Amino acid sequence: MASGSSRYLFLERDVHEPIRFSSYRAKNIMTGEKVRIKVYEEKDGEREKQFRFYKELYLFQELWDCRYLVQLNDYRKMEDQLHSLVIENIPTGMVPLSATVVEVRQIKSLFYQVLKTLESLHCQEMLFQLNPKSVYFNEDTIKVDGISGMVMIKTFDDKEIITPLRYKAPELCLHWEQT
Repeated sequence: MASGSSRYLFLERDVHEPIRFSSYRAKNIMTGEKVRIKVYEEKDGEREKQFRFYKELYLFQELWDCRYLVQLNDYRKMEDQLHSLVIENIPTGMVPLSATVVEVRQIKSLFYQVLKTLESLHCQEMLFQLNPKSVYFNEDTIKVDGISGMVMIKTFDDKEIITPLRYKAPELCLHWEQT
């Protein structure tokens, strides 16, 4: 079983400057809308390049504010096409989330869905009320419940962004990690 871990800051953008990709303990290159991510594994105190994946992450171009910083805390390639990752919302630390994805392409959908949920809550001035226990995941949706009696569903569609957004990822298993 191959494994690797690294830490990333996924979004650092200013309206007057080009988008930048900030990193911690890893080399990352962002040009325009494309992100090249190199993942490293620690072995005997030395960092080795165990494997890498390249992914276009267009989802960040809409999110200008630093409140939407998302950190990939841990990434592991387990077997075959199975990947495990843990992400959280950096400014508040209130969105720790772990996920197992079958295909790398689903990583884009995962980050998009989490960020858009944060964005929607912030726009409605309800971000501070978000409690991980009130967020539910099933095989194709993310639901935020118990906020002023409201239920919000975010989903994702591979072809276009629609409202509500919709996932097509029955293999995707998400759950909150309580801290």
